[in-house]
Amino acid sequence: MKFTILVPVWGRYDTLKLFNDCVIRLQEEYDINVVAVGSSEADKKVCESYGYHYTQAPNKPLGGKLNNGLKVCKDLDSDAFIMLGSDDILSSNLLNYYAQQINKGFDFVGFLDCYFYDLNSKNMIYWKGYRGERSGEPIGAWRCLSRGLLESLNWEAWDNQHHSIDYTMWNKLKNVKKHVTTSKNKFLIVDLKNEDNVTKFRKFDNSEIVHAKTIFNQYLPKIETLKILEYGK
Repeated sequence: MKFTILVPVWGRYDTLKLFNDCVIRLQEEYDINVVAVGSSEADKKVCESYGYHYTQAPNKPLGGKLNNGLKVCKDLDSDAFIMLGSDDILSSNLLNYYAQQINKGFDFVGFLDCYFYDLNSKNMIYWKGYRGERSGEPIGAWRCLSRGLLESLNWEAWDNQHHSIDYTMWNKLKNVKKHVTTSKNKFLIVDLKNEDNVTKFRKFDNSEIVHAKTIFNQYLPKIETLKILEYGK
């Protein structure tokens, strides 16, 4: 199965380096393209140095920026498309899960929970997902969409707005006939936080503190874990 990862970029090149380490690991097992949507010449230079397919669009609205990236994805010969942030990483076995679900005929794969790791304080939390009226809504990153689903959306998965784009996308997709959301218990999906993030690290509602080194060592190669834990040193 061929995958394309779509990632918006706006600075934060230190965390993008950690993201790229993850991509290199995933490419050892799967045929993966990366489409990066940047908003500056500096973004372009860094992304092209990693060999990403690159396109440029204004950083706001973010929904429009991502849809611009989907126009590039459309021309790539991939079966499924993964939506990640430039500070998101995942374990290799998650690609196996995506492939299994897409091969079963599911058009959308999402997750209800994830980890957050603060690169500066070295603290980590496990977030158990939305509660209340948003209970059952998958988190924004790590969403995987089939080619057929994106074609049905005319390659515009987001509304042309800057905020709440994950929520509005889910409102479009939740009636998809074949989708699967699952609570993570066999995979590592983690959002790396630093001082540049719009949404700062904190103990989010419905979360618990966990031991970062133990979690990373369970899912990642030692050298990748070391780079994350020693960030900023």
